[in-house]
Amino acid sequence: MPKIRHAYTHDFTIIANQLIRETRLSYKSRGLFLYLWSLPEDWNISLADLQAHSQGDGQASVRRGVTELQQHGYLS
Repeated sequence: MPKIRHAYTHDFTIIANQLIRETRLSYKSRGLFLYLWSLPEDWNISLADLQAHSQGDGQASVRRGVTELQQHGYLS
């Protein structure tokens, strides 16, 4: 399988492979975490804001992703 490589010089996020390979988390929760990680530290997050930035995920779906991250210690 081909590998994807990019040379980013600005506006990028660095994430540990540990999270990407975390088998206890769904792909949805991993993607949600990546979105949250990319935001500024002083950003105030709400479920409505997360839902507004997702493609077709309703409030219940976003809430399940947040709950999954909380259950595994990735979000408090």
